[in-house]
Order: sequence, then structure tokens, then C-alpha cells
Amino acid sequence: MREIPVHKPVLVREVPDWLQIKRDGLYVDLSVGGGGHALAIAERLGPEGRLIAVDIDPAAVERARARLQGYPVTVLLADRREIETHLDKQIEDALVDGWIADLGVSSELLADASRGFSYQLCGPLDMRYDPRQSLTAQQVINTWSQGELERMFRRYAQLKWAGSLARRIAEQRRHQAVTTTAQLADIVAASVPAPARSKLNQALSKVFTAVRIAVNDELAAVPPMLRQIVARSKSGARICMIGYSSLEDKAVTSTLRELGRKCRCPSSQPVCTCGGPMVRLLTPKAIRPGAREVAENVRARSAMMRCAERT
Repeated sequence: MREIPVHKPVLVREVPDWLQIKRDGLYVDLSVGGGGHALAIAERLGPEGRLIAVDIDPAAVERARARLQGYPVTVLLADRREIETHLDKQIEDALVDGWIADLGVSSELLADASRGFSYQLCGPLDMRYDPRQSLTAQQVINTWSQGELERMFRRYAQLKWAGSLARRIAEQRRHQAVTTTAQLADIVAASVPAPARSKLNQALSKVFTAVRIAVNDELAAVPPMLRQIVARSKSGARICMIGYSSLEDKAVTSTLRELGRKCRCPSSQPVCTCGGPMVRLLTPKAIRPGAREVAENVRARSAMMRCAERT
């Protein structure tokens, strides 16, 4: 049986520092995963402090509960896109001192062939964070039109050859449904233009990431999630968001900049009623892992953290 590796959280030293952890503070981890960031925060909390950690993956929640036992942490099986509802059940109308959200996929999920996230392991085309969700990668690949597939690969993978990949998938599924990660990887390998074949793994990673984003509607979830976060934050609260692609980083920064505008009222409105900026962006330049961390954890190389402060 393949051993599932323990996930190494990125920027785990930097996150608590940027959050400016208070011993009696209230914090929320919106992607607890293996519990790495949560543990780093919990270790700085005193008896009066509290961390609420959520994940939509039942297996991740089970692992995190075991790892964080004995700390002032509540681990919830919950969708971070509906965090306000879950907070109401836990802390009523209390405001939060700090937030962390890691938008990447954990090592545990990548290493579990049955979840279908990795092109390196043969398994069913799934890619759902929430196993209860109906839409799977298999449905995307086999039921979306050729045009929809091309738009997905062009937008989320930024492939110049998105059209030829979508066409090859459409041709393949006319003869046989594409049901495994290995089948999809073979189609991608056969579609890569000759000049790009030396970077096949990069192409495979981009395609699988694009499908994962589509299955879980990841980019569309960022702006409403950030607005909920800001609405439930104390003045001076810190918000840390970690992304792994330019698309994720753009979704985070554009929303934070929108919330940080001097006035957010419609241009046709003669008097400002919005109350001014809601956040202050602390990291115009993204925080990146250092060379030592990247050497120890190659998956950290593309991580970008943006931080903001509630006004």
C-alpha cells in the first residue's frame, strides 16, 4: 500500500507572524488540511484564545482533529464559502482577529490515487474536495462540449494549444469514455506540441489544475469568501491568503483592492455612504517561500501569500 505523505504547509513560519497572533485572540483557518498552519497558530494561543479550523474534505477533518487534540481548536466539516453561517453557530456575532486560507491542494489529496487529483497516479477522474458534490472531473471531461473544454483549458491552464487538446478529448470520448487520470494524462501527452514536449510535466500539471479548478469552482469562490471574511473581522484583524497560480493571486488581489478603495459607491451616487476602505493591502509584492523552504518542499516554489488588515 502506498504511504500517504504528511502535508508540509507552506510559509508556516511566516503565517503566524503576519497574523500577529494574540494569546487571547479568535482565529479562523479556512483550509485546515493536515493542520500545519492551524498547529502553528494554536501553539501561540493561550487558554483564552481559540482557533476555528474548517475543511470540506471529511478525511482532512479527521486527520486535523487527531493532530490538534489538546489545543484550543474546533475543527469543522464545512464549506469555507459559507463560513458566515458556520461562524454564527460557533461564535454568534463575535468578530475575528485573523484568518488564513491556503488555496492549494494538499499532499495527502495528491498522493491518494482514489481521489484522482494527480497525473502521476492512476485513479478515477474525480478531483472533488467534497465527496458529496455531484460534479466530478469525469463528468467535466466527458460531458462538457468541445468548446467548453477549450475555454476551460485556455482560461485556467493558459494553454495556446487548448483547442487541439479539447478536440483530441472529444475524439477519444466518442470511442471510449475517459474515466481515469492515466487516460487523461495520455491524451495530454499526445496533444503537447513538439516545442513543448520537454516540459511535459508542466503541461500535465497545468491541465490537471485547470480541471480541478473547474470541478470545484475555485476562482469564483474567492471574492465572496473574502467579503465574508472582511465582514466578520475586527478592526486591525489580519487576513492571509496563499495561492499557487497567477489566476488565484489575481482573484485575491483584485478583491482586496476593490475592498480597499477609498470609495466603493456607484459613480452615479453623489454622496459617499460606503464608509470608506474596508481593508489595507499589506503586501503589494507577494510573500514567497525562501530558497531553503523550496529545497525542502518543492511544492512551495509557486506559493504566493497576500496579507491585508481590516480598517
